[in-house]
Amino acid sequence: MAELALGIVGVVPVVGFVLQSCKVVSKTLHDFRHCSAIIKRAQTSFTIQDRIFKNECQVLLRLVCQDLDTIDEMLDDPDHPEWTSKDLDREIIEWLGSNYNAYLYAVKACSEEIERLREHCKEFEVVYAQQQTGERLKATIRRLIKVQKSFKIAINDTEYCRLVENLRESTGALHLLRTQIQDLEEGRTLIRVKKRSPPLGEWAGVLETRRVSQALHRALSEAWNCGQAVHENHRVKLFAEGELDHNEIQLSLTLACRGNTQEPGFSTLAGLVVRSQTLSRSEHPPMLPPAGEEAPTAAKGVRVTQFNETALSVIANDVGLHRTDPHRLSCDLRSTKDFCRELTQGAQPASPKAVAACIGHLDVTTDPGYRHSFFPGLRDIVCRSQAVALSQILNPSTRDSISILDKLKLARSLVLVILRFHSTPWLSDLWRLQDLSIFSQSQGDLSKALETLHVGVGLMQKNTDRQGADFAEGFRVAASYQSTGVGYDQLLCGVDNLSLHSLGVALIQVDKWQMLEVETPDDIVKVRRMSRQGFSLGPQYGEITRNCLRCDFGHGYDLTKAKLQEAVHNNIVGVLEEMIAVLDLSEENDSSF
Repeated sequence: MAELALGIVGVVPVVGFVLQSCKVVSKTLHDFRHCSAIIKRAQTSFTIQDRIFKNECQVLLRLVCQDLDTIDEMLDDPDHPEWTSKDLDREIIEWLGSNYNAYLYAVKACSEEIERLREHCKEFEVVYAQQQTGERLKATIRRLIKVQKSFKIAINDTEYCRLVENLRESTGALHLLRTQIQDLEEGRTLIRVKKRSPPLGEWAGVLETRRVSQALHRALSEAWNCGQAVHENHRVKLFAEGELDHNEIQLSLTLACRGNTQEPGFSTLAGLVVRSQTLSRSEHPPMLPPAGEEAPTAAKGVRVTQFNETALSVIANDVGLHRTDPHRLSCDLRSTKDFCRELTQGAQPASPKAVAACIGHLDVTTDPGYRHSFFPGLRDIVCRSQAVALSQILNPSTRDSISILDKLKLARSLVLVILRFHSTPWLSDLWRLQDLSIFSQSQGDLSKALETLHVGVGLMQKNTDRQGADFAEGFRVAASYQSTGVGYDQLLCGVDNLSLHSLGVALIQVDKWQMLEVETPDDIVKVRRMSRQGFSLGPQYGEITRNCLRCDFGHGYDLTKAKLQEAVHNNIVGVLEEMIAVLDLSEENDSSF
């Protein structure tokens, strides 16, 4: 008990020590319960308090540990290795927060009373010492009474009653403190964090980003070509953050390739900004050939017209392009013989102070149609930073350096990514954190790095077999994986929407700051169990996580429907933004002192 007196151990080791003492006292009183009515009464009273203490331990462990089997094993075995787990103790410290010291003192109070009971039980050791091999304890007692007429087994009834009563008060204090912590946590969340509708402009941007990203993927897939033999595979990374300005939305992306050289992995070729505008069927946007090439011949379904400078200005004005922005008049990249080279060369500005000129554009004649204009951009990110998958960030070594505010911002970013890219080629319905990445110079500033959160897909070279079957490795889920077995598991496990279920799994991982493998029905059941445990980010965070897992928003299960999309946005993003605002305000107040 020296370590306990010095206060150098946590709640978990102390609880394990208490359970060891309880086991000794319980066995002793049980063995001698028939010797007197006083011992029998003491044994009954202690058994009740022992069970209450174990129940409190079980409730506390379930708040931070999702493995119910491990909890049962720990309660049955005081020597279980998990009683010395630093990670488990850290989880409990996080949940208790400012109540940690009070709770630890209450546990130690229980320990002290049980230790006093254990000291009194040492009086029975003389009987155990006289027990012969194979002899039952009752027979030993009868033999001792027969040999020594004055031999008698008795205990101090008053002292035992006092110690058991003290233990009852200590276990009652544990129960009261734990329930108060839970009530205060729920009450604080309900009072301070209220559901609100995010700004209308943000929701409009989410909807438009999804439509534009689909059209952009189609344009890139149809027009992509590369004439450089050293480029084996290509990957395009689309950033989640976009800017909506009237009839134009601006997205950022990077283009990377993997060559047939000895260097492993992908290398970034260019950082680009794509400005997309809607085009009606009656509009004929200007198309110029790439520099040094002749005007393209008309292809099926495409109208090609030569324009002089005056005509270009008039047409630019007609389609909503400003006459004062000559850089928006560009060549049609569908006509280039080497799309890859055109983008990479155009992304290199002539000088740091040079005005970014439009590299070229792609038109998509969907309904609505879009013109995607490509500009140089993202030079700092491309040159200085490396792409890091979110799965690499969520590891125990970084848990202590991540604040609650950073966790909430990451959760909000994940929700917005799903709303922007679900049911598009950019993101599989069955997605994981390794499918999302950030550009980060260091892992110290997660909030800043989240501005570069992006998704990625591979670009297949048309009419060539240079790109192997592994061109999409690491950034695109195989179609066979999405279609084989998933439907049955969905029905078996009650997964009503894969995208939202994947989001729920991701939200749990953010809260626990650990990766989870969800590949089998048993894994899905494990996730459900975890969702019913305590959340370090609060009960309301747990509620929205469970809503995602069950797709419980009151508007069906089809995320392509506008009502369900808006319900997810308002009910999840709104809550997270309010929680972030509260913490931001608290940090500002703390820094002002």
